[in-house]
Amino acid sequence: MGFLIMPMKQSQSQCSGCATVQPSWMAEAFMSIGHLEFFYDQAPESMTSTAMALFWTAISLGNYVSTLLVSLVHKFTAGPNGSNWLPDNNLNKGKLEYFYWLITLLQFINLIYYLFCAKLYTYKKIQVHDKGIAVQKKPS
Repeated sequence: MGFLIMPMKQSQSQCSGCATVQPSWMAEAFMSIGHLEFFYDQAPESMTSTAMALFWTAISLGNYVSTLLVSLVHKFTAGPNGSNWLPDNNLNKGKLEYFYWLITLLQFINLIYYLFCAKLYTYKKIQVHDKGIAVQKKPS
C-alpha cells in the first residue's frame, strides 16, 4: 500500500485504501537521517551496522511503549461512567489535552536526559587530509 499526501479538506472516503502521511511520520524520517549521519561519523567503523540496528530496535520498542502508554491511560483514567482521557468513539468527549500534557512532561524529561548525555559525550576526532598530510581535528 502506498502513501498519499491528501489536502486537509479532502475526506478520507474519497481515497479508499490510502493512508495519509502524518507530520509525526515525517519528523521521524527526518530525525533518522540525522541519526544515520551521527552513527556513520561518530561510531567506530566496526560498530556502524550494530549502532544502526540498535537505533531501529529502539524506534520499534518506542512504538510498543507508545501503545502501552495509551493502554495505561485508558486503564488509569477510566471514570465510573466508562469515560477516560482518550475515548474510543468521540475524542471531543474525552480529556485529550491531559494526554498531550502527559506527553509534554515525558518529552521534557527526555530533553533533560538528552542534555545530560550530550554534556558527557566526547566527540570522535575527524581526520582531515590536507595536501597529503592527515590532520586530526575536533569537530566544531
